[in-house]
Amino acid sequence: MQCMGKLFLSVLFTSVSILGVNQKNT
Repeated sequence: MQCMGKLFLSVLFTSVSILGVNQKNT
């Protein structure tokens, strides 16, 4: 369960970072 949480957090953080970069470029 803990591994799942870490994986979910890293995926969430990555998507947020990508979204942030996309918004800056727009």
